[in-house]
Amino acid sequence: LAACRRIIVRLGDDSRAPADQYCMGLSYAYGLNHKKDFAKAVTWFRKASEQNSAPAQAWLGFFYEKGNGVTADLAEAVKWFRKSADQNNPDGLFHLGRAYEQGIGVSKDLSQARTYYTKAQAAGARDASLALANLGGAPARLTPPQDQINEGLRLYKAKDYVGAAKAFQKLADQGHPRGQYLLAYQYERGEGVRQSCDDAARWYRKSAEQGYAEA
Repeated sequence: LAACRRIIVRLGDDSRAPADQYCMGLSYAYGLNHKKDFAKAVTWFRKASEQNSAPAQAWLGFFYEKGNGVTADLAEAVKWFRKSADQNNPDGLFHLGRAYEQGIGVSKDLSQARTYYTKAQAAGARDASLALANLGGAPARLTPPQDQINEGLRLYKAKDYVGAAKAFQKLADQGHPRGQYLLAYQYERGEGVRQSCDDAARWYRKSAEQGYAEA
């Protein structure tokens, strides 16, 4: 994402190369150099996807799945996940595995899910190993104990950003969507952790995948 910021400053809104269009999509998706606007993010992801940008195809599929900036369409989501996966993109492979595991736009098929998670793991998807370990278990989404959230927020308001980040990291690692969101927020701003747009994006997306409304 940091590289995208620099590219967008150079290009403005006249982006024709798929990699540049992908960056424009990220900018609108995360409010980098532009005000956050999912509909405009979809426009740019689509432009890049139609030029065969595998990362953009994975994002376009994700937006179709969640209905971000476009009417939700699970079949369309799977179509773009598959196009991305066919290029061995780790996110496309992971999301296609998730679609087969959960029956998102396709018939549930744990064998296919395992195949794509394994390919995603080989391609470098960070979450693929955990997905393989939990495959078929269908763990219920956890609700974080409010006292843990409150403690993290207390530390944050007291400007103990390192302590807050540690509290939110623990919740995030356990799969709690609000903890993931709050950790992403700190990564985005470099508060208590080394600033990392990539880590912020990863945790925001994990939170959004669980339906957390603010992500």
